[in-house]
Amino acid sequence: MIICNFFSIEDQFNFGKYNGLSLADVLDIDPSYITWSVLNCTYVIIKIFNSAIVEISTAYPEFIIDKNFETKRLWHLGRDLILCQNNPAVEFYEDEYFDDEEINNYTRCYSRIFVQEVIV
Repeated sequence: MIICNFFSIEDQFNFGKYNGLSLADVLDIDPSYITWSVLNCTYVIIKIFNSAIVEISTAYPEFIIDKNFETKRLWHLGRDLILCQNNPAVEFYEDEYFDDEEINNYTRCYSRIFVQEVIV
C-alpha cells in the first residue's frame, strides 16, 4: 500500500503518471487527476491534509471540492487511524475526521474553506 501525504501544495506525488510532480504542478496541468485519484485509487492512501486544502482554495479557487471528494478525502485521512488502532507501537489519538454531523453537512466550513456541493 502506498501512502501519499500532501501537507502543502508543494508536496510531491509518489505514484502514478505524475510521480515526482508537486500537487501544485498537477493542479496546473490536470486538476481532474487529483479528483479522480482521491475517488478511484484503491492501491494508494491519498492524504490531502487541511493545510493543503487551504492552500488549494487560495491558489486554485476554481478547483471544486464537492461532497464526494471531501468525504473520500476525510476517509483517507482517517484510514491511518483505523490501521493504527490495534498497533501498540503507534500512539492513537481521537478521531477528529469522522464527525457524522460534519460529513453530512457539506455547506459547513472545513479548515476555513467552504466545501462546494455540485448538483449534477
